[in-house]
Amino acid sequence: LLYANGEIVLPESTTVQLAPGGRLLANAGRVEVQGDVVSAGGSVTLAARRTPFFAATTATDAPRLTLDG
Repeated sequence: LLYANGEIVLPESTTVQLAPGGRLLANAGRVEVQGDVVSAGGSVTLAARRTPFFAATTATDAPRLTLDG
């Protein structure tokens, strides 16, 4: 479980390998995954939420999630 008021960033050259059936929960004002998360039969939850550092007021600057792959 990862929680932050700011950002959680997984850099491009990083791989997080979860144990079979493992879980990853990342909850922050901004969650950016450029690297890889591998989960065999597990779960990955990424949540962007309002925080003191990310208090969005419009849809264009609200926290968002983009999946590519």
